[in-house]
Amino acid sequence: MSDSSSDPHWSNSVIPKIVNIIAYTLFSGWHAYFAYDGMYDAGAGKITYITPAPWAFLIWPAIHLLLLGTVIYQFTENGRRIIVEGASWRFFMLMAFNGLYVYLWAHHEYLLAFLVSIVVYSLVSSIYDVVVNLQQEGLVAADEIFIYTPFSLYYDWTVILIYLSGFSAFGIDASTDSAGAGTKACVFLTLFVLNGSCGVRGGLCGAITIAWYLWAVFVYQTSSGFVHESVLVFAVLASSWAAFTLIASVAMVLVDPRSLQEDEESTSLLGS
Repeated sequence: MSDSSSDPHWSNSVIPKIVNIIAYTLFSGWHAYFAYDGMYDAGAGKITYITPAPWAFLIWPAIHLLLLGTVIYQFTENGRRIIVEGASWRFFMLMAFNGLYVYLWAHHEYLLAFLVSIVVYSLVSSIYDVVVNLQQEGLVAADEIFIYTPFSLYYDWTVILIYLSGFSAFGIDASTDSAGAGTKACVFLTLFVLNGSCGVRGGLCGAITIAWYLWAVFVYQTSSGFVHESVLVFAVLASSWAAFTLIASVAMVLVDPRSLQEDEESTSLLGS
C-alpha cells in the first residue's frame, strides 16, 4: 500500500492541511494552558543540576509562533511540497506526542516524559531530515523562514528536553541533595555533548538555542560551585560558536547565498 502523501490528489487536498492546523491549534492551546498554570515556574517541579532558570522555556513561545507561520505557509506550493508531501503524517504525530509530553511533564511523570521526549525527538529529527534534503535542492527565502528555521530551533530544543527529562527521571533532587562525584560527572558529560553538537545539525538557530539554555542553567544553578563554573565555561564556548556561525553565515551569504547551510553544518564546537 502506497503512502497517501505520495498521492497527488491527497497532497493537493485541503484535508491534510486542515488536520495540521487542528493539531497545531490543540497542541498550542494545551501547552498554553499548562504554562499559564505554572508548569515552568521556579520550583514547580523537580529541580536537578541541569534545571535552567524559568526564562529558558521562552523558547517554546518562539517555536509556537514559528510553527504558526509553518501551518499557514503549507497553503503555498512550496509549503505543500515540504509539509504535506515531505513531512506528511509526522507533523500531526509530532503535535500529538509533544502535547502528551507537556501533560506528563506538568504532572511530574518524569520517566514517561523522558520516554515520550525520545519519540518527540525522533519525529522532529525525521521532519528536519526532510527539510534539509529539500534544502539541498534549493529553498527560497520564505522556505528558510517558515520551514527551516522553526525545525532547526525545534530540533536542538528537543535534544535539551531529553536531557532535562532524563535528569528529572533518574537524577537527584538538587533542592535536597548535594551533587556527588557521579552527578558532577553526568552534568559535565551532558554539557560536553551539548556543546559538541552545538550547531552541527540545527545550524545557527540550534547554536543559539543551546547557548540560551546554558546561560539559563548558569544563572539558576548556584548551589554547586563545580556545576556553576562548568556551565559558565560551556555557555561561553556555545555563545562564541553561535557568534562565529552568525558572522560566517553573513559573510558567506554576501559572497555566495547558496553556501549558507554548508557553513552552518560544517563543524562542531568541540569536534575535529
